[in-house]
Amino acid sequence: MAKQIYLWNPLAFFNAIRYYTYSNFQSIGYGLKLLRYLYILIILSTPAVAFATPTQYGESGLISVPTSEITGVGLFQVAAWINSSQNNGDKFTLLPISLSMGFSDGMEIFASYPNVLLNADNSGSGRGYENLGVKFRLSGRGDSKFRSSVDAFLRQAVSGDTSLNGLKDSGARLIMSYQLVRNTNIHLNVGYLKVSSPTGLDYKDETLFGGAIEYSGSDRVRPFVEVD
Repeated sequence: MAKQIYLWNPLAFFNAIRYYTYSNFQSIGYGLKLLRYLYILIILSTPAVAFATPTQYGESGLISVPTSEITGVGLFQVAAWINSSQNNGDKFTLLPISLSMGFSDGMEIFASYPNVLLNADNSGSGRGYENLGVKFRLSGRGDSKFRSSVDAFLRQAVSGDTSLNGLKDSGARLIMSYQLVRNTNIHLNVGYLKVSSPTGLDYKDETLFGGAIEYSGSDRVRPFVEVD
């Protein structure tokens, strides 16, 4: 889930007025209750402005796969995810927190922390890294048929295993989005990850690849399939 932060909440405002007047003016309270539900109905039935949302790693995109979209300038977004996985019969549950901020037109900075549950599941899940990075727009915008961007990031292992904790990797990706037909987009990325190794082991660097197909006909529901 991703959420923009506002300084004023109309629903809370209506609710506060209803609570204040209910004891002496019950009919007014019922009227404000009806007004609050009417407000919700209006919000749900009118178009919303679409915006890029953070992945569980921080950069704007879907769940794990980044897209070419850039967080709007001056916009700060926070997302929380529930990540459940299984490996050799063992189950792992993480709650990553991610954020992105539009630093300038065509540039965003992003960060994430792998697990605010602070359990021992980071290493076993294979996703126990905190991330910090930046993404730049190369070409196109939201209404363009082809869009592209590039990102660069650093990640650090967060693990109860002292041999893994603190290991730092770095990487970069080229990210491309293409509108196949109206409201249907395909997203592809390719990149390289420079991997650090614990003492006594030799981890190989990795070639990164991911992709997704997304239907964006609604501002509030976006069905998609992704491979990362």
